[in-house]
Amino acid sequence: MEMTDAKVVEKKIYEEGKKHDDYASKATGNAGLTLGIIGTALGAGAWLLGGNNRSVFGSLGGSNMPENVNINAYGANASSNQPTALQVMEKECDDEVKLLTYMFGMKLDTANKFYAMRETDIAEKFSMYKGANDAINAENRRAMQAEFGLYKSQIDADFGLYKNQRDQYDALQAKYSDLDKKVAVMEALTPYKEKLMMAYVNEKTCNCLRGQLVLPSTPVISGYGSYCCNGTATSTPTTGA
Repeated sequence: MEMTDAKVVEKKIYEEGKKHDDYASKATGNAGLTLGIIGTALGAGAWLLGGNNRSVFGSLGGSNMPENVNINAYGANASSNQPTALQVMEKECDDEVKLLTYMFGMKLDTANKFYAMRETDIAEKFSMYKGANDAINAENRRAMQAEFGLYKSQIDADFGLYKNQRDQYDALQAKYSDLDKKVAVMEALTPYKEKLMMAYVNEKTCNCLRGQLVLPSTPVISGYGSYCCNGTATSTPTTGA
């Protein structure tokens, strides 16, 4: 009877555990598993101690037979083909091993599901973080490119203004240089030009006779004309008033 009660308690705990969600707490699962193991141990102990006319080395007797054991017991004169108590205990142990294997398999499956859920959660969070980080990096790159473009445009404008001023200065400097060259050439040629002019004048006036202008004392003006090459005197008769 104790063996049957232990099995009923264990199965009841197991079935109640199955009704819970797959995400039940670890403490609840461990408590149910512990109660099941304790019930199994108590039932096996009662069986081995020979309660209710049960014996390890004898056949089954009485009417208090577990319902899950297919044994036709008719007292001490039962057939020799009937399983012994040791065989029944082995069968029960096998069932317990299967049950525990199934329970631990469910626990392992739950742990695997939790692990997969955690991996999915981490992947989703990392994807969100990566998306946000990529968006921030893209915005930073855009802002940096805009700032660099503004800086470059200012530098280009300043350089263009400087280049224009420098080109104008270079052109003006070239004009001043040419003018300085011309002035220097003119200053260098001035003495020679003066000498050439004096030589030309002397050549043209070498045969001229220089005279003197006088006031006429008579109505007739006589004298030598100035700057005349032939040097002949002319006279112009005039009538007095």
